[in-house]
Amino acid sequence: MTDQITITSADAITINAERLGEELAAALGVPVTVYARHERGVLREGIIRRADGQPFPPEEVATVRAVVAAHDPARLTDAQTAERDRRLARQAAYDRLSKADLAALQNAIGSAETITALRDGITQLAGLVSDLRAIIAPPG
Repeated sequence: MTDQITITSADAITINAERLGEELAAALGVPVTVYARHERGVLREGIIRRADGQPFPPEEVATVRAVVAAHDPARLTDAQTAERDRRLARQAAYDRLSKADLAALQNAIGSAETITALRDGITQLAGLVSDLRAIIAPPG
């Protein structure tokens, strides 16, 4: 039995440590910790340990090796996907705000001659406020 399993680029060119940890926990039925050190996008060293501190029996070593071999580092965890989506939404909001013509919007609202024109201007302003909140609001 072994306390940790070491993997290198011979086992996997690169890994997503968070995703691999989830995959291994599902396969083994016990939480694991995965440490990965990459250099220039290539895995130099990975260390896998059981979170309960117990050694890996031989059958679990084989399972770990199989999961590592099948691992797709491009697949994100749910948390990673949510963070990526938040980052993209914030960037899109920032882009919209940086292109907004506030003087023209102020003029359009101030000189609106119909309720429809006023509503359209206020709707645009509300969108900008929403974008601003998306940028300054803390994640989560």
